Amino acid sequence: MSGGGAGSHLLDDADVASVRDDGPRAHIAVKEGDIVVHDVRLVHGSGPNPSEKWRRTIVIEFADPEMPIPS
Repeated sequence: MSGGGAGSHLLDDADVASVRDDGPRAHIAVKEGDIVVHDVRLVHGSGPNPSEKWRRTIVIEFADPEMPIPS
């Protein structure tokens, strides 16, 4: 089971602990070998890995080169 804080990618400055603990959260049923794609700003997570295998993660982020970098 994987999941994310519904709408958290739209928050200017998401309080990760608050979204994680208080929600709202959306649960996504995934099977071994599935791929989950989501906005990099989404507060997200999953349960513990019950296997001896590593979970692979690939992060690809696209950004407008004209957008200022937040300080």
